[in-house]
Amino acid sequence: MSTNSSEKTFFYYLLAIVGSLSSAGASITLIALSTSLYAVDPEGTASSSIYVLNYFGIGLIGFAGGWILQRFTAITLGITGALISASIVFYLAFLSEVPP
Repeated sequence: MSTNSSEKTFFYYLLAIVGSLSSAGASITLIALSTSLYAVDPEGTASSSIYVLNYFGIGLIGFAGGWILQRFTAITLGITGALISASIVFYLAFLSEVPP
C-alpha cells in the first residue's frame, strides 16, 4: 500500500469519526430534550413526539435541500450562503439587546 493510499484511508476514517460525533451530538440533544419534556409532562406524550418531529424535520430539510440544489448552482449557493451568514452576523453584532 502506497503512502498516498494510506493518507486517503486515514482521511476517510477521520471523516467517519467526525460524522459519527455529529450524529452522536444530535442524539444526545434529542435525549436531553425528551428528558426535559418528560419532567414537564410525566405521561411522556410530549417527549415521544420529539423523535417524530425530528424525523419529519430531516425529511423536510432533505426535500428542500434537493430542490435548492436542483434549482441553483453550487457556486451561487456558496456565495449567497456566505452573504446571508455575514449579514446575520452583522445584524446580531449591532443589536443593543440580545433576544432570549
